[in-house]
Amino acid sequence: DERYMRGARDEDGRDAAPALACSFDGRDLITLLMFEPKGAQALPCTFLFRYIRTLPCNPIHEVMADRNARVKAFYARLWFGDAAAAALADDRPPWEVSDMLQC
Repeated sequence: DERYMRGARDEDGRDAAPALACSFDGRDLITLLMFEPKGAQALPCTFLFRYIRTLPCNPIHEVMADRNARVKAFYARLWFGDAAAAALADDRPPWEVSDMLQC
């Protein structure tokens, strides 16, 4: 089951791309897509959550595995485009001293 929340309308009065999309796999995984408009497309940033029924007070927890890689890939696509995003999507820490010292 998937739900959408639409953004503002464009200049022609048409519905813009969705701002959010949320889906639940029926077991325990919740997927939240937040869309950022870029030109004629909308780039999704994926966040994953687990619904843990045995924890009644706080049953929803963010899945931290690969979270930073998903966010890094989103911003690489947003700022540099798809081709540059593929090159930047490696597992290096964000700031390498060797990168800053090259002349």
